Amino acid sequence: MSKSYDIFISYRRQGGAQYARILQLMLIQRGYEVFLDYDELTDGIFGNHIREAILNSSVFMLILSEGAMDRCVNEDDWVRQEISLAVSEGKHIIPVEPDGAFKGMPDEVPDFIKAVANDHSRSEIHFGQTLGTTVDFMIEKRVAPVIGMRRSHKLLTMRKFVSVVCAFAVLVSFVVGFSLVRQHKIKSLKTETVLDDRYPYWSDDITLRQIETVHELLSQMESLNGGIFMMGAEVSADGSYDADVDVVLETPQIRCTVGPYHMAKYEVTVGQWGRIMNERYDKSLESMPKTGISLHDCRSFVSVLVELTGIPFAIPTEEEWEYAARGGDLPDNCKYSGSDNPDDVAWYIANSGERPHQCNARSSGMDANGADLFDMSGNVSEWCDTPFMLYSDIAGNTEPEILNEDNVVMRGGNYMSEHYELMVTHRDPVPSGTSLSTLGLRLIVRY
Repeated sequence: MSKSYDIFISYRRQGGAQYARILQLMLIQRGYEVFLDYDELTDGIFGNHIREAILNSSVFMLILSEGAMDRCVNEDDWVRQEISLAVSEGKHIIPVEPDGAFKGMPDEVPDFIKAVANDHSRSEIHFGQTLGTTVDFMIEKRVAPVIGMRRSHKLLTMRKFVSVVCAFAVLVSFVVGFSLVRQHKIKSLKTETVLDDRYPYWSDDITLRQIETVHELLSQMESLNGGIFMMGAEVSADGSYDADVDVVLETPQIRCTVGPYHMAKYEVTVGQWGRIMNERYDKSLESMPKTGISLHDCRSFVSVLVELTGIPFAIPTEEEWEYAARGGDLPDNCKYSGSDNPDDVAWYIANSGERPHQCNARSSGMDANGADLFDMSGNVSEWCDTPFMLYSDIAGNTEPEILNEDNVVMRGGNYMSEHYELMVTHRDPVPSGTSLSTLGLRLIVRY
C-alpha cells in the first residue's frame, strides 16, 4: 500500500536542493508528512516512486530557484514531468520563491509550465533570521486551508531524530553560510561607484534587495547636461497654435533654465517600489509601472532612497520633465516625445488595450526619444513636483499666482489618454493627495 503525504516538494537539484531540504525539515517539524526525493535518478526514467508520491500527496510545492524552469523546454525533463503530473491530477500547487533570484523562464517552455509559475501566487521564504516566520505564514495562508494544521512532532523515533538533527545541522550551516555570502555581496556592491563615479553614503541598515534595486535604478539613468529652452506650445508664423494645444494651460511659451541631471529611462516599477519600501507585491506585475501613488507617497519613496544612499534622488520639476521629454540636449522637435506619430512612442487609448505596459526596452514595444527615454508620452502619466500655475501668470511675473495651493503638475499622458494629451507640452493640474491607476513616477538625480 502506497504511503500518503501531505506535501510533495519538487525542485531543481542545481540551485534548489539546499532550499528544498531545509523547507522539508521546517515542515516536518510542524507535523507534516513531506516527500522529497534525495536520490533523483540520472538515467532519464521518471521513477514509479516519484509518480506514486505525487499521486498520494495533497499539495505540490515547487521551488523556484534561479534557472529552475530553464530545462523544462525538454519533454523528458524531470521537473517538467513532475509538474505535468501534478497539473493533470489537479493537485493544489504552491510555488515557493526562496531567494528572489528566479528570473522567469524561456519562451519555449509550455504554457502549462508558465501557468504554474506565473498564475499561482508565490510564497516568499526568507532563508535567514525570519525563516520560521515566513514558513508559518505560508502554512497559515496556503497549506492549512487545504489540508489543515498539524501538530508539531514532540516525540520522534531515533531514526527520525537523527535525521532531523542532521538536517538541522545543514540548516544552521546553510543559514550561516547564506548570511556570510549575503554580507560579502552587500560589501562588494557598496564599493562600486555609480553615475559619474560617485560613492554613495550607504546606510548600515540597507538590505541586499534594496542595494541591488538601487543599482538597477541607477543603471537605467540617462545623463542630461541641462540648458535653456522655451517651455510650452510654440506659436506658428501666422500667430495660431496647433489644434491640439490647450491655449489656456500650455501658452505662452516661457524661457526656462535647467541644470544638469540624470533621468530614469523608465517609470518606477511595482517591483522596484516594493523592494525599496519593503512592501509585498504581486511578482507577476513586477515590471509594470507603479501607480495608485500620491505625490506624498512619491516623496516618501524618494526620502527612503536618499536615506539609504545619500544620493540626491528627486521627483522632476515641470521644467526638468519637459526638457527631457523634448529630447534634452538633442531635442527631437516633435509633437510627442520622440516622434510626430503617437503610435511610435506612446501607449494610449487607441493602442494600449486600456492597460499599462512593461517598463523595459525589450517589452515596451515603443521607441525612445532623443534622450533615450521611454514612455514620456503615454503608458502612465507622471508626477512633477511643481505647483500648478498658468504660464500667462508666470511670464514677466516674479511672483506668479498659485491658483490652488494643493494642485501640482501632472505630465505625459497615459494608456487611457487621447492623442492630444500625449503632447510634450500637455499639462494638467491634479491635487497632490490624488492616487490614480493611470499616474506614476519617474525619478531624477541632480548633479
